[in-house]
Amino acid sequence: MFDLTDLATLKSYLGLSETVNDTTLSLIISGVSDQILKYIGREAEVKHRVTTFDCHSSNGEIIVLPAAPIHSLEYIRYDSYREFDSTDNLDETDYDWESEQRRIKGLVKLDNVSFYPGPGVFQVAWVGGWAFDRDYYTARQDTPPVSPSNGDKYLVGASPTGAWVGKENQIATWDGTLVAWVFSTVSDLLRLLKPSLEAAALNQAAYIFRTRQFQGLASSALTGPNNRGGSISVAQRGLLPSTLDYIRQYRSGMMEV
Repeated sequence: MFDLTDLATLKSYLGLSETVNDTTLSLIISGVSDQILKYIGREAEVKHRVTTFDCHSSNGEIIVLPAAPIHSLEYIRYDSYREFDSTDNLDETDYDWESEQRRIKGLVKLDNVSFYPGPGVFQVAWVGGWAFDRDYYTARQDTPPVSPSNGDKYLVGASPTGAWVGKENQIATWDGTLVAWVFSTVSDLLRLLKPSLEAAALNQAAYIFRTRQFQGLASSALTGPNNRGGSISVAQRGLLPSTLDYIRQYRSGMMEV
């Protein structure tokens, strides 16, 4: 983690000369943070929460982290190759370049996104406002299983039957003690899966973003209905204004609350 006040470390990481004026660097950092907060429309809630840079030395990514959760924003963790293995196996030999290209971090809205896990696509599902890791639930289905085990989780389908009637798109968890299905709410799930929410993603040469429709620059590795993302390469100091000019056309599909 880099404290934003640790200018010497930031200069070294960014490859800047020690002669670069500290005041100028502070203004750049502050300006970028402020513009991000204003653009996503959560300035009142997020102001002053962005306090650190998280540097991933293997790929030079810098993740801007808030000091507290941000309402309505979610950050999808693409840190495990098991989530992006195009052959749906878990060994690293199948961790191909196309999967690597999908390790994009960014801001997404928590609703109006629906895509499903499977070989060659994101192993995260967003359905009816829910966000799931691949292993969080067993299956999406309409009919309750006959002999569930304690703790089994299912994503209830659009036309549920039996004990699941009226529970569309909810999570059904079998409680062996109660001998009954327990249904979760969106807020419950977010507390379980994402107790801390990150705010934005940035690397040294590009501001990497993702809209809830997954629009943007689509490279060959990111084509397909569920795998579209984008990154804009711009000069370091002119980074944010140029990026916002590009993504403004997609704003209606981004982080509006």
